[in-house]
Amino acid sequence: MILGIALALAGQAVPDWRPIGYLGEGDAETVAYVDAAGIASPDPNTREATVLTVYFWKQYDAEERAYDVVRTRWRIDCAARTGQAVTATAMLGNRDIAALKVEAGIEPFEGDHPFARVAQLACGDDQTAVRSKVTGNLLLDAAERFGWQALARESMTKANWHRVDATIIGGKRLALFLDRDSVVRQPDGRYLVMTMQVDEGVSTAQRFNYATLIDCTARLRINVYSEYYRTDGTYVGKVIPRNPNQPLSGRFVGYLAPPVCSGDWSKTRAFAGTAAEIAASAAALEPEPEAN
Repeated sequence: MILGIALALAGQAVPDWRPIGYLGEGDAETVAYVDAAGIASPDPNTREATVLTVYFWKQYDAEERAYDVVRTRWRIDCAARTGQAVTATAMLGNRDIAALKVEAGIEPFEGDHPFARVAQLACGDDQTAVRSKVTGNLLLDAAERFGWQALARESMTKANWHRVDATIIGGKRLALFLDRDSVVRQPDGRYLVMTMQVDEGVSTAQRFNYATLIDCTARLRINVYSEYYRTDGTYVGKVIPRNPNQPLSGRFVGYLAPPVCSGDWSKTRAFAGTAAEIAASAAALEPEPEAN
């Protein structure tokens, strides 16, 4: 199916799909992708890029035709950091269903919005904006990402969190937690786990909940989903992490290895409560007592 989508989008060219984030909410939520290989430059200040949005639930147009993918061509003004949709097409799997009405407005491509990553990639000022690359079926990739999101949100309500480390980095206290119930070995040998980082609340976010793949052989922590909250518990947003791969070594991140890779939880500390309750507690950031 991914081959059909590729041919429909780019003729003989091979698309290079990169996930950029989540758009919409509820039944209209999508995972969005940009074709890194299909960026055009009509003039020195303008770029055009194709964005694919994949829905979890089927949508229906005014004539009750079902679709689950929308392909949009965006024109980006690199100087103004704005974008405007040029064309939009509803698709069902790999088939074009209908042209969709395109709004005439110009949208800002800024902040941590998924389209900001499109501008950063297309305009050439941040090639790390979309590091992850889809190597298989695009629709299956989107389904997997929806699944990671659901598991991360489920883990936030659980009460089997263990703190693996509490330290100070750059003058800021932070702590890393692991949901003991979430550790599941995947068919490829990696482990899917739910983790949480609690910061000292000096920035816009204090709590970061992650869906994380642990590769014990390559010694990597790969964050595949992140949802974050302000100090007062207010929801901020969800993202596909920009720099997902981190070495599974040293303090903090490295402390995930014993419980996940070896089943050794002896150096972790169990905390009572949900993710939000733990993050709001003073104990979350308290250092461990020094061993005698």
